[in-house]
Amino acid sequence: MKYIWAPWRIAYIQEEKPKGCILCSKPAEKNDEANYILYRGEHNFIMLNAYPYNPAHLLIAPYRHAADMTLLTPEERAEHFEIISHAVTVLRKE
Repeated sequence: MKYIWAPWRIAYIQEEKPKGCILCSKPAEKNDEANYILYRGEHNFIMLNAYPYNPAHLLIAPYRHAADMTLLTPEERAEHFEIISHAVTVLRKE
């Protein structure tokens, strides 16, 4: 496959992009409903992708900006994968 054709993403492609990282700025706004934040853990959060490639496209990210998962603390990593596991269970049920 050379191209992913997702015409519903055209609004995202054409809009002006905000400065900075949305995975840092959106949780800091404390406006979870408007920012599609579904869950907040101690170290990580779940956010819906506003322009998904497929149904139930979730973003699960740590609050602390880390370029590589090996840079996460053991506590951050443990919670991250616990959240992934729970999210998969919920999605399969629904």
